[in-house]
Amino acid sequence: MDRQEILLKEYEACQTHNNSIGSQVWVSTTIFLSINITLLGWLLHSIITKDAFGMSIVTSMTDLGNIIEPNILGTKIATTAIGIGIICILRFWKRWLKRMRFQTTVNFDRMGTIERKLRICRHTISRRLDKTFKHEEHCTPEQKRRFEGKRKFWNYFPASGFDGLIRIASILIGLWVSGIVYIWFTI
Repeated sequence: MDRQEILLKEYEACQTHNNSIGSQVWVSTTIFLSINITLLGWLLHSIITKDAFGMSIVTSMTDLGNIIEPNILGTKIATTAIGIGIICILRFWKRWLKRMRFQTTVNFDRMGTIERKLRICRHTISRRLDKTFKHEEHCTPEQKRRFEGKRKFWNYFPASGFDGLIRIASILIGLWVSGIVYIWFTI
């Protein structure tokens, strides 16, 4: 194998790794968001009805309602335990997302280096377009006219999608913390 073939294989490996990371991130996002939205809905129901983590629903759906009275302190503790568990999982997910963002950025940087060595311009042109669009207010009228038709490359810049997911994880952590605090002080 000559040097060019080796670089092309490495470029392909970087692309494959980025695709794999993308798949993993979206599968984990689907799982974590669906679980969190479901449990946050349950928590919101508990807050609105002043029923610590929906104990009345559980007892009405089973025969437990006839046997035991709902224990408010026990349900507060259960709610807190579930919330702390979810918060820990979300913190680990957030750290994992940051790691995946780093790996994707490293892969894109290596792909850019390979493209420069092989004199392929796709990655370089897209990065330059991104930088131009980010500072569009400082562009000359000639630059704006030249890049006007190329706005489809606006979001190409590598690893930009991770920031939104990291923000979502932070928001979910905040919602859980505020929900737990609210339940302890109001119910």
